[in-house]
Amino acid sequence: MLARGIDELKSELLYLYVNKYGRFKYITPRENRLLMRYQKKSEFVDSESAHKNAGVTLIATNKAELKTSRYEI
Repeated sequence: MLARGIDELKSELLYLYVNKYGRFKYITPRENRLLMRYQKKSEFVDSESAHKNAGVTLIATNKAELKTSRYEI
């Protein structure tokens, strides 16, 4: 029973990392300045609202594509 429980926890942890906690948003310095107003405690609702209100559009990309852009990580 214990081994099965550990395997389930491993699967859940992997799922959460891949789909929620292991993701990041790369933004340019200009976009960061736009976001600052909406990230203050009095203004912040959630990440999606902050980006929308600042006019910052998030796109899906990968590290290889970022390397070909002006801003590298």
